[in-house]
Amino acid sequence: MAQDQENVNVHYNIRKPRGRATLQRNVPTNDQYSKQSHYQDSGMGSSLSCVGVLWSFLSFIVMGCSCVGFYLPFWLEGTIYNDAKSSLGVFRRCNYPTLDSQGKVVVIMECGRYSTFSDIPSFWWQVATVSIGCGCCLTILVAFTAIMSCCMKDLLSHTTAKFGGVLQFLAGEL
Repeated sequence: MAQDQENVNVHYNIRKPRGRATLQRNVPTNDQYSKQSHYQDSGMGSSLSCVGVLWSFLSFIVMGCSCVGFYLPFWLEGTIYNDAKSSLGVFRRCNYPTLDSQGKVVVIMECGRYSTFSDIPSFWWQVATVSIGCGCCLTILVAFTAIMSCCMKDLLSHTTAKFGGVLQFLAGEL
């Protein structure tokens, strides 16, 4: 019984009926307790500060930009055979030369990815593709964890936030 009394929120209202002051004790009913505990135990809400929420949304924006940049083939632009405009990225290419059935060089006027990993022109280009792809995967992991922590209480602790920052640093280095 003493334990139940510790958790009770008691409010005193002073009423003055016709010249004399009396104290009236307002104790919440069981219905009010169940509603209060339901909202408190639901786990919804955020334990992040304003800086944490800003970090979450900026992480999400950077994740989108890095993944779009990885996918789009506009890293290097130039011209090739007969002044055909061409552009390259680590993962895709636009307006690229290939050999036709007769062995002549023909420029394909469309964008596409490399058919296989070994079709990527050089070893270092392959390394760049893997490292940038891993960096994008890390930013996806951190960004979605940060966004979920805006919606779930106590998902992101101080240590987890530091680890997320380290992962973001590694993703930037890749």
